[in-house]
Amino acid sequence: MFSRLGSQLIQIGLLLLAFALAGFGNNCDSSCTGTLNLLKKSDLGIGVGWVDMKPLNDRLSSLGLSNFRANALSLDLEHQTVFNRMMMGGEIKGLFFNNRLTGNTLTSFTAGEILLKSGFNVINTEHINLYPYLGLGAGLMNFVIGNKNTPFDSAIVHPNPNMNLFQGRFLIDLGVGFDLLGGQNPSRLGLLGLRAGYTFDPTKSDRWMREGLFVNDAPKPSLNGAYVMLTIGGAQRKTVNMKDWKHHNDEMHSENQ
Repeated sequence: MFSRLGSQLIQIGLLLLAFALAGFGNNCDSSCTGTLNLLKKSDLGIGVGWVDMKPLNDRLSSLGLSNFRANALSLDLEHQTVFNRMMMGGEIKGLFFNNRLTGNTLTSFTAGEILLKSGFNVINTEHINLYPYLGLGAGLMNFVIGNKNTPFDSAIVHPNPNMNLFQGRFLIDLGVGFDLLGGQNPSRLGLLGLRAGYTFDPTKSDRWMREGLFVNDAPKPSLNGAYVMLTIGGAQRKTVNMKDWKHHNDEMHSENQ
């Protein structure tokens, strides 16, 4: 109950923050002066992610099947927009575990995450960004078990011998990012960074989906776990006059009416 309430409060807080940033320019009146520093960053990350596989491994062991390792190859794509020091962004991540083979039985496990993230640059220089961040989003786990090799006649009689299970999760992500920015062109920069954090999976269920039907009394693996990512990408920096920013937002507001 408390974990669900905490998740809802964090989600409401991030939504309010997003609305506040979206309306940043509208809060600038005719006397508003100064500039707004914008930094747009896109990167590809590769690293290691840890997942709580014990519930699934315990069930597989009881069936005489091989276990999965607790860590997996992690790949992600992320885009961020930094307003002065405030960061908003999104991330798509995949976790890829090695397939396991016991006799002729093959098992595989993969997971994916889609997150909306918000953070704040505690160090915000021309070449260095250091920022804690909070992410909220959804996760999807996929577990497949079946025969590695199936004779043709058996495949015809039983056209779908494999069991393909899915389960969705709500996720909370807390972490710290460090980016090095550089290049000869000050407005277009290369990026090399490092991100480390922990993913919280407050929702656990023994109910999986298989071809639109529920499978009950199943193991409860979770996406709880730490991760470390090395990132490489690029960034675009520009400075916007506050009056121009307000005028741009006013035009967008008028078009939407």
